[in-house]
Amino acid sequence: MKRIMLIGLLTILGVNLSAQRQKQVIKWFSIAPKVYIGNSVFLNSDIMGDKNISPDYLTLGYGYGGKFTYSLGQEHHFGLEYMLSSFGQKYSMRASTDDTPYTKTLAMTGVELAPYYRYRGMQGGFVDAGFKFTILKTAEVSNAGVLQTQWQGDVLDKYSPKFTSLLFGVGMSFQLHDRIDLNAGVRFAYSISDITPDDFNVTDDLVYRPSYLAEAETNPLSANLFLELNYYFAFYGDAKCGRGRLMFFQ
Repeated sequence: MKRIMLIGLLTILGVNLSAQRQKQVIKWFSIAPKVYIGNSVFLNSDIMGDKNISPDYLTLGYGYGGKFTYSLGQEHHFGLEYMLSSFGQKYSMRASTDDTPYTKTLAMTGVELAPYYRYRGMQGGFVDAGFKFTILKTAEVSNAGVLQTQWQGDVLDKYSPKFTSLLFGVGMSFQLHDRIDLNAGVRFAYSISDITPDDFNVTDDLVYRPSYLAEAETNPLSANLFLELNYYFAFYGDAKCGRGRLMFFQ
């Protein structure tokens, strides 16, 4: 974590130094409400190779929250997001005893903190890259089609309470006002952390009893459409004398 934050800080300082060499670079400060919606998948090669289990790769995931952005001119943007998220995984399965088909749903909620860098071109197109740190808050499992017998109440203890994801996104910015932008795009997130570090098999519920441990890592993956309404509330301009001033819009 410290190494990641250090790399991010050095990147910000490098871009800031480069920008300061240019003439009259304005630093912008903005805030934005944000929402996203898309799919949620728990990648696990052991489970994905099980003929008795069919993961639903279109399991719904969504989130809402806000972000703060520090911008150097129009091109370079450093953001920090705080989001409340809901995600999980659905499986179509067959009971071990009598092959009865049923559906299992893992539903989770969490808090996400995401520092990222955005490069925006002069025409409004942009690309994002960064990290997402997720803290799990709740986890529930439910079965449809058979009687549920296990993993109620304490299922959260089976998962890692925190995991880290890599972010990459693309999108377009539309200027609605001198100080308001509407940003839309798609963002991908892939967890580089195993959320079942103790080899917990998320499909084992006493109805289906796999004959193996899920020793492969379980890594959440998502692709989400997002919307941001960005409001620029202040700027800092460099003067030729070397002094600047922070100004808030009325």
